[in-house]
Amino acid sequence: MNMKLITKIKALAKSNRMFSVIFRIVLITFEFLLKVFVTLFEPLKNIALLLSGAFIALAYLHYSGYLNSIKDKIIPAQPTIVSYSCDDSSTSLGDLEYSMRVVVNVRNIGGSGNVVVEADGYQGTGRWTKSEMFHMNHQQTSKITLIFDEVSLFGGDARCSARTFAYSK
Repeated sequence: MNMKLITKIKALAKSNRMFSVIFRIVLITFEFLLKVFVTLFEPLKNIALLLSGAFIALAYLHYSGYLNSIKDKIIPAQPTIVSYSCDDSSTSLGDLEYSMRVVVNVRNIGGSGNVVVEADGYQGTGRWTKSEMFHMNHQQTSKITLIFDEVSLFGGDARCSARTFAYSK
């Protein structure tokens, strides 16, 4: 369609000598701008295809769950222990059942990801370790309770310690 329009304008310009020179200059300028536009548009078409492909790949990674694991590698969880306490008052004297609870409050100051809380229970010369893994979001605080049934009622004072770290595959 553009070529037919250009040939009609050329035919009109040839009929009148004075307009012929002006129309030739206008047509040469128009053809030059058209060629420049075509040469600039061709790479933009490729960029649009690349951006579309990148968007489709990103959507696939997001909905398949891989994007979160990639993001967790870049910005891992950074858990810190806010507080922990040992509670050995959970007894049932009728059955002589005795256990110790370690209550740990953990806050994640990093990105979202899996967090492991480990607690050690001590009584006399005995030492036991329990852990729990769970997912935490950014700035989330969680309360974790680990129960040690290994302690005994007559084993002496029970003590505990706790630590936490980020877990990634």
